[in-house]
Amino acid sequence: MNKFLQIKENDGYFYAERLGVDSIAFVLFDGNEDRVGLIREFKPPINGFLTTAFGGSLDKDVPMEQIVEEEVREEAGYTGAVIHPLGRTFVSTQMNQFCHLYIVDVTKAEFVGRDPQTPMEEKASVQWIGSDDVEEWSSECWKATTILIRAAIKGVCYA
Repeated sequence: MNKFLQIKENDGYFYAERLGVDSIAFVLFDGNEDRVGLIREFKPPINGFLTTAFGGSLDKDVPMEQIVEEEVREEAGYTGAVIHPLGRTFVSTQMNQFCHLYIVDVTKAEFVGRDPQTPMEEKASVQWIGSDDVEEWSSECWKATTILIRAAIKGVCYA
């Protein structure tokens, strides 16, 4: 038995049910440089590096935005960022997990250095994408990442 996933069936339709928690995903927005920050990290399922939204599990009994703050500090190295919630989406049509989406405005935040918590996080790096490069780049990412990137560039942080 897998401790993380259970395969279920509903009228001949199979899907994976994650046993546990929902998650958060966010991109950084830097208004000083007009750019969006993503994480480039090693992903075992593809046995390679992938650039995508930052993320984390909602595995603590604390407010979601506190988990976002912790992940921003650990994975991106910023404190004092402004967090903008955008809503939530299913991780995929074959999962029961929700992912809560955020834009994290680091324009006036303090960079204090990353604080990776795992060997995988140690190999990761922040990748910045200028607003001029978003359209070309976003066609290759996870749908929710594209939504976050485009919302950040269109100025959701200032609404």
